[in-house]
Amino acid sequence: MGNACSFVVRKRSEDESKYIISKEKSLNSNSVLGATTTIPSRIVGEREFHNDPKSVYVLAKDDIEKNRLNEQHFWVQREFWLEDIFPKNSYPESCHFAIGNVLQENPFGKRFDFIQMRYFAAALRANEWDEAYTSLYNQLKPGGYLQVLDTNVVKCTTDPELQDINHAFSQLLKSKGQDSDIGPKMATKMEAAGFNAIYNNQIEVPMGWGSKRSVRYAENMRSLYISIAPSLAEQLHIEVDVCKAKINRACDAMGPTKATVCLWSYLGQKPLDAPKSSSSL
Repeated sequence: MGNACSFVVRKRSEDESKYIISKEKSLNSNSVLGATTTIPSRIVGEREFHNDPKSVYVLAKDDIEKNRLNEQHFWVQREFWLEDIFPKNSYPESCHFAIGNVLQENPFGKRFDFIQMRYFAAALRANEWDEAYTSLYNQLKPGGYLQVLDTNVVKCTTDPELQDINHAFSQLLKSKGQDSDIGPKMATKMEAAGFNAIYNNQIEVPMGWGSKRSVRYAENMRSLYISIAPSLAEQLHIEVDVCKAKINRACDAMGPTKATVCLWSYLGQKPLDAPKSSSSL
């Protein structure tokens, strides 16, 4: 079957990309819901990206990307995420939201029983992972848990064009000081920060093999690659339109060539006898 529904999903994505993306008012990196500030943005190929000199995040930040990120959780059978109700003009009085930075003191000024960290592979520099896990360790109460879920940037494939895209994406991240193969190293880094490993698992997720879930994941990757096509084209030394055509061929071949992506999940616990942190960082 391969990517039988690829055209339908791709047509919708292409139509969405024609919309004019406006800069939106949002929260700064250390504010609570309600306080607004304009986050610097830049438009590349009609897509909106971060324009923060301190950030190395290469993916888009617009509504199309938010929809892609939400779609990404379909194949892990999500039931409910806090993102479904944040940010909203109306929200439960028992909930308090804030946007923070994993490398800085959390905006709540307190420690937690449970923290989840997911899909940061393209968000942190290679030398920031140890700092991030130490930060989260200090933000947990003794006995608290850190749950980590992340994928590998490089996909397992025999298709030459997808291999080209893999290499271009890896080089793009490397140019920003990031590690495209951080997934298998996370457990060691968590343990180095002081966590006791409770759960450590790796699975290979099929992309475009014919099932509804695998086809949707292949289309999710297509959306990701298309969003950064200008950057990938620069790495490949080709025109953007040529790069997009290459991406579409590569993603169409995911099913027939049995492409997969690795997913790592970890659960670490802060020791019960760990000394209390004087700061949330």
